[in-house]
Amino acid sequence: MPTTSHITRTIATALVAGAALAPAAAAQEQDLRSPDTKDAATRLERTQDFRAPDTRDAAEGRTAPVVEFVEVSRDSGFDVSDAVVGAASGVGLVLIATGGALTTAHMRRRRLRSAQV
Repeated sequence: MPTTSHITRTIATALVAGAALAPAAAAQEQDLRSPDTKDAATRLERTQDFRAPDTRDAAEGRTAPVVEFVEVSRDSGFDVSDAVVGAASGVGLVLIATGGALTTAHMRRRRLRSAQV
């Protein structure tokens, strides 16, 4: 049966080995350059293409999207009755909030007066 010191040494050795190897493994997996630096590095590897954008697209097999014309109605989509309902709801909420604030202030003043007596 292993002794406590043997187990402790084994765990310590494993931790030291893991700590030594972790930075090397992390450095191989990650590219810590900023996206702009990565783009600049890939741009330097390519040669400059002086063709027109449409010519490049055609050469790479990209086609222009199909343009579809749609008739637009003259109705602006603004409904006055909806606006009135919205305004009335807003005014109602303001009145409810004001009433609640006034009631709270009145109750607080009443409590303060009764505490002074």
